[in-house]
Amino acid sequence: MSKSLDNFGGWLFWFYLISWISLVLFGVVSLLSLVAIFSTSRGLEAIETLIYGFDSVICAFLSFKIIKLVKKQEPLTPNRVVKIMSWFLIFTAIFIIPELWLDYLLNNGKSATEIGKECVRVIIWYCIWTSYFKQSKRVLVYYGKNANKLFSNEE
Repeated sequence: MSKSLDNFGGWLFWFYLISWISLVLFGVVSLLSLVAIFSTSRGLEAIETLIYGFDSVICAFLSFKIIKLVKKQEPLTPNRVVKIMSWFLIFTAIFIIPELWLDYLLNNGKSATEIGKECVRVIIWYCIWTSYFKQSKRVLVYYGKNANKLFSNEE
């Protein structure tokens, strides 16, 4: 019995499921950040909570965009998904700087290791899934095209 690659399954399904889980988790963190800002946070802690909340809102939005996009059986879908994942990476890099700075001011850098681990996790996630969209036989068959290699001019 051979596996059919022209249906939505395999690792593509797991990517879709992970995107849903990310949407839910980032949504919950966004709501909790909003509650924390209006209830307890003051000063630098409020700024830190606001940064985490804003980062979570952006990541929830990007997860939502991936969920909407990933089931569209169009040749440009893999490139678009990789582009959204690139935005995840960019926003992680943008938000890591104020998070580290505020951690240093509030906790003398005690959480810097955790912040660094989160950054490494996002980089690993990005590398794994972009490689999948660029090389997978299922992606090729399901969408009609893999994502372009790095530095390609197509969308």
